[in-house]
Amino acid sequence: VAPRTGDEEAPQPPAEAFERAAARRGSSARSLDRALAPLEQVRDFYEAAARLMHPCRVIGVAINGARYSDAEVAAEREAVRRRMGLPACDVLRHGPDELVDAVLDLKRQLRK
Repeated sequence: VAPRTGDEEAPQPPAEAFERAAARRGSSARSLDRALAPLEQVRDFYEAAARLMHPCRVIGVAINGARYSDAEVAAEREAVRRRMGLPACDVLRHGPDELVDAVLDLKRQLRK
């Protein structure tokens, strides 16, 4: 990566993926027993924040399935896919391929 002098514009990504905790539960200081914001609200927040600098849209969801069983994460993954119509995966369990494919698909779309 070349150092920036501040005079040039850095290329801005036209898309992003956001992380979604499967759910929050437990009583440790690091977790809270409370509901998460609706997925659509989180997506809208990420897109609005990114649009302050450049056009952007969410193209995938990374699920944080730490502390959850494979079955719980699989159920959350399918629920997110259905609800959002986006690729979703826990990259530690499933690998990043779904999210990488979403990025590559977007690159192909932008070249048209």
